[in-house]
Amino acid sequence: MSIFLAAPRAFVEFIYPYSSGQDSDLSNEQHVLSTDSQGCNRIAKKMDIAQVGVQLPLPRSWDPYVAQEVELVDGGCAEGSALSGSSQDITTCSEDGQLLVQIDRDVYLFLRNQADIDAAVRAFARGILGFRHVHVEVHCPRTLRTFCDALAREAFAPQVISKFRSLKLVLSTSLRSTPDDVGVAFRSLTDLKHAQLLLPAFHRRGLCLPHKQPIRSLTTESFTIRSLRGPAPPLVNLSVNTTLEDEKALCASINRLFGHSLVRLRILRQYEPCAMHTGPSPARTCFLLYLPHLVYLELRDTALLRDSGLGQVDLISQAPWVHYAPRNLPKLKLLLWAPPWHQYLEYAPRIYAQSIAAYQEDLSLVLRPVHLVMCESQTEGFFSYPLPDGTYRHCRESSVYVDEDGWRR
Repeated sequence: MSIFLAAPRAFVEFIYPYSSGQDSDLSNEQHVLSTDSQGCNRIAKKMDIAQVGVQLPLPRSWDPYVAQEVELVDGGCAEGSALSGSSQDITTCSEDGQLLVQIDRDVYLFLRNQADIDAAVRAFARGILGFRHVHVEVHCPRTLRTFCDALAREAFAPQVISKFRSLKLVLSTSLRSTPDDVGVAFRSLTDLKHAQLLLPAFHRRGLCLPHKQPIRSLTTESFTIRSLRGPAPPLVNLSVNTTLEDEKALCASINRLFGHSLVRLRILRQYEPCAMHTGPSPARTCFLLYLPHLVYLELRDTALLRDSGLGQVDLISQAPWVHYAPRNLPKLKLLLWAPPWHQYLEYAPRIYAQSIAAYQEDLSLVLRPVHLVMCESQTEGFFSYPLPDGTYRHCRESSVYVDEDGWRR
């Protein structure tokens, strides 16, 4: 059984509206820039850093994108480990000599097989109850099946079940029972708050998540959303991977499933190679959505340079349907957009700047009084905000920091 420790890093929280540089005269606006390096000396010295994509939701001072795996050496603590440097870090060995680690009273489990599940059950049964939350990750459909069997036979004590907060399923294959297994996991983990579901196509039938408790955040694929059968959980924050061609069907499913509850939405759109696109305006996505409680919308587009549409601006402020876009999202406060060409500044700086300016002007006419951030990287963007007289101020010389996890705050 492997236990993943999230590596601390400096992090930035984006609270709109704020600016920087020459626009720092906005004394009535807020911005937060915080750094947390506490715990750096507690991470074992001999660890392999593994890039694991979007990791399980962790404490806000820990990086959810980079994990470090602690391995047991000679039946004891990890070699070179300094984990004992904090009274909140408790290292415990299970009966078969595997390592269980608590960090800030949270336990992180990576279940690979039956032995891992048995070891976790025995460790919890030995009275390791001083922890706060449990976060579990599974990559094998048979392990998921075994984990669900353990939940069904109540192998985990009720006080342990009540502390499961995060479930990450990354499956490349599936069993006939996998759709049911996913439902069993959600039904059994009644206090689950965060989930990541990266699943293969289910050809037999759709997927049901019979979860009645509000889920704070879900990261998944477009196919999974479109295969969901109701009733869906009252989701608050959602991040979805999709393609531009699939966006319309995806938005219809989001409206149907989560229109009554969704507050923050991130859509990661992949442009197909050699497809002809003009870099569609994010206002078109606003037109496809009907989410009366949504306050935060993030669109991040990815494309090859030849497919990015750099220099082809999709201006829609004069379109006859454009007034429906803000009506569909009446509580929207912030739109964050990374255009498909956002990482290609050095290839055509003048065209890049002209495109940014054109979109800022056009979107401010369509979506006012929504605050707008146009990303130039993963963590920086150009900020536009409304003034009291109804006009907009566009920041084009200096950028603001963008929180990569703003969609689930």
